[in-house]
Amino acid sequence: MQGPGQAGPRDLARAFTRAIPVAVSGDPIWATLAVGSAGSFDLKIVLGDDGRIASATPDRPVAEHLRVVAARTVSLLGTGTFAIRAEPGGGVQVLRISALISNSEGAPPEDQSSAGAYGLGFEAPVGGKPGKAHFTLRSGRHIEITVRVLPS
Repeated sequence: MQGPGQAGPRDLARAFTRAIPVAVSGDPIWATLAVGSAGSFDLKIVLGDDGRIASATPDRPVAEHLRVVAARTVSLLGTGTFAIRAEPGGGVQVLRISALISNSEGAPPEDQSSAGAYGLGFEAPVGGKPGKAHFTLRSGRHIEITVRVLPS
């Protein structure tokens, strides 16, 4: 039972997608990758009965930039409490994560007080529609990471 002011468990796929730009936009590896598809993999996330992430395992060995997406995002989510399909408690959710790199149109914002990435944002996965996390580097390189919830 939850007391006043306590939030319930958050939707795992939504929280994961939302956390990606903050977790990985500062990694310099994104500036070194070629424009185009940057790969994909399936990430199996297991929630314990308490709704906390017990493990997150890629389906196979993946490139370093994709491994970092999983590891840093899970780390940022920390000890939060999550639900799968709005059902609190344990379970397994598999997310297909894919990255696409392009060159953005236009110049970065004039404000140089934040020398890192800009335009951080996300759209949560809803129904059968995949979610998207994105950010743009000062160089103009735009990174979009798609998160698709796979049937369990």
